[in-house]
Parts: sequence; structure tokens; C-alpha cells
Amino acid sequence: MHVEFVRKHVIPKRGKFEPGQVENIPTNTAVHLITAGVCRQIVPTDARKMWSDLRQSLGVRPYDPHVIFGDTKLIRDARAGDKIMIIRKYGGLGDILISSYLLNEIHRRYPNNPLYYAVPHGYHEMFRNVKWLNLVDYARVYESYHQVRGGVIKAEIVKDYEVVEDISTPCHVWESLFGVFNYDQHLKWQNRIEIWGHWIGINDITNPKSCIRISKREIEAARKKHFKQNGKPICLVSPISALTTKDYPYHYELVKALSNRYKVLYFGEPKKLPGAIKADTFREFLAIIGAADLVISVDTAQLHGGAIMRTKTYGLFNINDGQTYCKWYPTVTPIQLCDTPCIMKKAWECDANGKRVGKICYKPESIKVICDRLRKDGML
Repeated sequence: MHVEFVRKHVIPKRGKFEPGQVENIPTNTAVHLITAGVCRQIVPTDARKMWSDLRQSLGVRPYDPHVIFGDTKLIRDARAGDKIMIIRKYGGLGDILISSYLLNEIHRRYPNNPLYYAVPHGYHEMFRNVKWLNLVDYARVYESYHQVRGGVIKAEIVKDYEVVEDISTPCHVWESLFGVFNYDQHLKWQNRIEIWGHWIGINDITNPKSCIRISKREIEAARKKHFKQNGKPICLVSPISALTTKDYPYHYELVKALSNRYKVLYFGEPKKLPGAIKADTFREFLAIIGAADLVISVDTAQLHGGAIMRTKTYGLFNINDGQTYCKWYPTVTPIQLCDTPCIMKKAWECDANGKRVGKICYKPESIKVICDRLRKDGML
């Protein structure tokens, strides 16, 4: 592994290393030294297969703790006919929507391999028209929880598939254990589709597409059900996220600023947004977005839904780097409302003024920033 030393250190049989010295050392040694803060990993621009190799060397596999690591193939070694299972449990609807891009990439590269997706049963409906995807209820494969591997699957499941990969784990392991790599300085790499791709060995992702398809009939039904005819285009505002540090506090002022041109409707969790549109199913959730003319959302499921439905969407970003997260979303325009995104280390605090206080990324003048961008694009 390529590392840069940040402290003086001596490795037996390899000699002395000075701060700033770059070396290629065995992965196992590097992992220990990185964890101890002796050195940091250098992130290559052409990552290739390094990430999946590193993950494998750490033993981060979704198997029963009693199953020996490495007893199934890596996805890059799959032969035609080998069954591939991808698992996704942790995270919300947004992560499930993002996974639809990775599933499509896997199928495109391995069209002759049966592809299985183990995900909570409630999400199955979104993928019902994807003929090449076999859906499995996550509850059928779940065994227990492990601090490092997250959801551990049953040993007998491993025996039924040649390739088993869990894309839940990077969210909990990659971004926390490898926080010592100082990834706050490398957020340009932190696109979720690419993180998962590198995790399982799907590299060189270019212009990925979602495999989820919502019909025109579903979109029209959502329009008639939720949007009354009023002569104005529809704008959906989604200011609330499952991660409260992303919540946009000035949404009332934003709605007022938009109301002259748009019929503005809140779209989010009714418990947190009284009067917000509520979808009865996940497909209807996407159909509502597809029926709208404009979506303005914090980094949450509505933003990823806007990308899938190709609806003009503006993303409000604070702790995340918007350009990175929207990299593969041609209809989504990120508006960065905090210049120091800090999802890796300081998502719950901010020391921009030298004081550690509750995370306050958004300022009242952000309303003007948002409206100015919409005017620039002819949307307001």
C-alpha cells in the first residue's frame, strides 16, 4: 500500500522513515501504522482494484463469524453463470435509490451472471420491472449484527452463491475506520456510487444509469392525485433529512420566495413537515417527483429521486460536498451552502469560528444564494 509518513518511525528489517517520506509497504503493516497515526494512505487517482483488495485483506466480509474469510469469489473473478448476491440493509430510502445505479453497472459488466439483491421486502416494489434482478428478502439472509461487518448473513447463504457482497458496510467502516486517512481533504473521491463500486471491485464507472423505471401512467396518476390544477408549475421542497445536521432551517422563507412563480408543496415526512405530501408506496414517491416541475431538496431521498426521474432538481448541501455527491446526476444542480463540508469527522459540530458548537452550516443569507442560482438558470 502507498503511504506517506507523518511521524518518524522504524519498521524492523525495513529501516527508518521520516515525515513526508512516501513508501510502498505491505497492506497489513500499513493498516496498523495508519490506525496508530504513524502514516496516512495516499489515495491514487486510478484506484482500480486497490480498494477491494484492501477490504479483503482486512477481512471485512458479510459472512457468519464462523465462516472462513475468502471462501467465496470476488466479483471480478466471477465466471459466466456464477450467482452474485448484493446485500443492502443499513441506510434509508436514499441509499436504496443510489444502489439502483450500482446494480445496473454490475449487470452491464456481468450480463451472464444471475444477480440477486437482498434488501428489506418493503423496497422490492421499486425494482419490480427489472427483469434481470432477483429480489431476496433481507430478513431471510440476516443472522446477527457485528461491529465491524455490520449485518452478518447466515452461513448457509454463502454456500448458495458464488459471490456475496454487502454494500451496507462501507457507510459504517470505510468512512469511520479510514477517517484516519483524513478524507475530509479527499471529498472529491467520496461519491457514494463509486465508494460502493470500489468496495466490491467495480471500477472505472462512467455515466451510470439507474435500473428503476417509473411509467408515464404512474406519473400521471400521481399528478392527478396530489397536484390540483392551478396554472402554476409545481415545486417540491424537501428541507428535512434523516440526518438532522442536513436539515434546512429557513424553508418557510424559501417557500415564500418561490410562491410567486410556483405552487410550492412540501414533500417529506409528515411528522416533521405537517401538511407535506405523503406517498403511499415507494413507486408513488418517485412518480410524485416525476410529475413535478422542480425539486429543491437537502441531501436526502428526494434529491436522489429527482436524479432518477430526471426532474430539474437543486440540492442544498452543507456537510457534504455537493459537486461530488451529484457527480452522476445530470439534472441535479448542487448549491453548496457551507464551504467546509465535514461529513467524515465533524458532522455534529462546527469549529469554523474557533468554537465547538452545534452544527450551524446555513446562514439566513442562504435564501438569496438559492434564489440567485435559480434566477441565473431561468427557474425563478
